[in-house]
Amino acid sequence: QQQQQQQQQQQQPGDLVPTEEDVMARRKTLLTLMKEYEKSQAGTAREPPPEGKAFHRRTWKGMRKGEVGASCVYGMAKRLEEDASVTGKALLGEVVEEELTDEVQGNDTANHAAVIRLRERAYNQYHSHFVVQTEKLVRGYKAILREEQRWQSNWNGLVSSLKDS
Repeated sequence: QQQQQQQQQQQQPGDLVPTEEDVMARRKTLLTLMKEYEKSQAGTAREPPPEGKAFHRRTWKGMRKGEVGASCVYGMAKRLEEDASVTGKALLGEVVEEELTDEVQGNDTANHAAVIRLRERAYNQYHSHFVVQTEKLVRGYKAILREEQRWQSNWNGLVSSLKDS
């Protein structure tokens, strides 16, 4: 019996923790069985996971690079300088680079897919917040710069009028 347990532990994926408890497979619902039957009839049924594995493996695409950071801020500042009517929402659609980070590999389960969807959603929310805040920062900087230039011009005018008088 101990030898049998060792064999089972060797066949289990590394992320499963062995316990003394017997694991019973849940019975499939009638709806699940009907869907599996339809897939098998259509020829789109999936083969079972690899030997010794509980799930199929899946690879998800990486995140987009170059959408946050100094180069992105510089590019946004340049665009806002060229065209003051550009908004943060318009800048959101612009892709800085097509390059992606490394792919993510994991089990092909609903939970893993949900994590990836949430990752994408959180990243998109962060990116939109980044663009809006960067736009506010650049516009604020430009306003301060204009005010300083106006003050410098007025100061130079006062100094020159004092020199003339």
